[in-house]
Amino acid sequence: MTSYHISVRDYHWSHQNIVVQSPIPNLTCSVPALIIRPLEGANEQEPRIIDSAVDLRDDIEGGAYQAEAHGVFVSTDPQRPDTFPVWVPILSIRYREKRVQVVNLKTFEALNASMARICWVPHRMGPDDNLYTIIGAPRITVGKVRVLVLIQQVGHPKEAKLDLADPSALAGYSKIDENQKKKLFDIQLRFIRTNSKPPSKILLGGLRVFSSPDRYDQGRRTLEDVIDGRSSSRPYTCDCNFHGLYPTAYNPRPSHRHGTDEECSRGSTHQKHCVFADHTPTVCVIGDSHEHCVDRMQEMLGEIEGLPGGLSDAEAIFKEAGF
Repeated sequence: MTSYHISVRDYHWSHQNIVVQSPIPNLTCSVPALIIRPLEGANEQEPRIIDSAVDLRDDIEGGAYQAEAHGVFVSTDPQRPDTFPVWVPILSIRYREKRVQVVNLKTFEALNASMARICWVPHRMGPDDNLYTIIGAPRITVGKVRVLVLIQQVGHPKEAKLDLADPSALAGYSKIDENQKKKLFDIQLRFIRTNSKPPSKILLGGLRVFSSPDRYDQGRRTLEDVIDGRSSSRPYTCDCNFHGLYPTAYNPRPSHRHGTDEECSRGSTHQKHCVFADHTPTVCVIGDSHEHCVDRMQEMLGEIEGLPGGLSDAEAIFKEAGF
């Protein structure tokens, strides 16, 4: 199983009189690129390469612990199936034609790597569903305070790009918890390793549901419900306030569907048809006191079998991702 966690230790950096972390196990190690990441100060969480360990002091109690890499480089060469965690050193960054300077946190070598070969660890999700990996600390750039981020979309890891984001806006984006982060990472990793084409919009909706921290919540729509267009969110005008239409984190404004005359064997003689929530597409939410429709809506998943990225592809992806 590919992990984006690395073993680090804390050191004092006398150059700025701050505490930093580094993956080097001790200060006697001779490494090609000595990389540190400040844990305080103006450049907090911003990795950088320093010339030597002269200004580092090993006088902080506590041993090694786990920290996150920015991402994991993934080789697609069957002869050299290598993977290694990486940090992006800000002050040494070189970016050209979708390649970026990184440090291999296993061998401590600096190299110029293709961004398409790195599975990035997401930190926040924007309102446009973009995933953001925070690379640097806020700094004034072209007269404005900006932070260097890596932006990617679910199912499109090869289209990842570096950008400068407004830290105030970034702070308002949804923070990705550890469980969701691991699932999103595994999904992106699968697409890189298999050299898969970007998913269809239908499959992409399923990917988002399966990576959601509320996947098993009582109000969560299933993968089949998302793929089935009949039960996706839609505008409606009614005063329905049944208890079964409760909101979830994924769908704060629950949509629902009213049964029709065509679906009910009683037709127009049935004064009130059943009401189906997105998370219960075949079970009426009104309750047993209601006279239910005789014929309830049946799921019709066969309609999507011929679609690109249909249910069979989705199941293969989720199985490989460990769901």
